[in-house]
Amino acid sequence: MARFGMTLEVPYELGSDQTRELCKLYDVRRRFGLGVSRVTYVIDVNSIIRAVFHNEFSMTGHVRNALRALDEMQ
Repeated sequence: MARFGMTLEVPYELGSDQTRELCKLYDVRRRFGLGVSRVTYVIDVNSIIRAVFHNEFSMTGHVRNALRALDEMQ
């Protein structure tokens, strides 16, 4: 688990993409190499993407929507 998740004692798995391999696979790199778009994916235990949220400005929206999606999956 990523250090961020362990520090906050998050009860589910979080990932980290230090090699940028996932950025390429999920095509979240911005044009002209200007960083990475803010995209949140909720992926179930069977590796199926259940929800995707894209918003460059509202991190609280990502959190709220991701938590709602996780609740709906239970």
